[in-house]
Amino acid sequence: MTHSGELYRKQFSEVNMPQYRFIGVLLTLAGGFMLWKLNPIGLILFIAGIALALFREGIEIRIKERQFRSYTSIFTIFMGKWKPLPEIEYITIFNERVNQEAWMLSIHGNTLDEHIKVVIVHGNHQQIPVGIFKDKEMAVEAATKLATQLGTKLLDYTTKDPVWVL
Repeated sequence: MTHSGELYRKQFSEVNMPQYRFIGVLLTLAGGFMLWKLNPIGLILFIAGIALALFREGIEIRIKERQFRSYTSIFTIFMGKWKPLPEIEYITIFNERVNQEAWMLSIHGNTLDEHIKVVIVHGNHQQIPVGIFKDKEMAVEAATKLATQLGTKLLDYTTKDPVWVL
């Protein structure tokens, strides 16, 4: 997470995109093997594999300009359209459970992941996700800094009874 006085940047891919990294590593290995065998298609696979392995998604917020964008980055190139930040009601922190099921013939797998999510709430309870964290203290710290810089309230919804932090 990058958080300066002018720019907030949080990458989401550490939680929701391990499949891209896995496929990217496999393509890189296959491309490397094909290059070793002097097959020119190996170069394409090698570059595609590295790009997939380094593919990231996240959000950037320009604090002073009050703009945000959901970005996609490959290597260190950030792509995404800047939009004006809507009128913010508050920022909230809450626990989120993500359940992923996988079926293959007669085999069934189920993966449950829990993390802390930070979102900007605006309009008719619409949300802009601004962070996914494994550690509550890091989530509260990032949300507090962001709420202070944006001049809005902060609601901690990680306990049974919600608490206004700011």
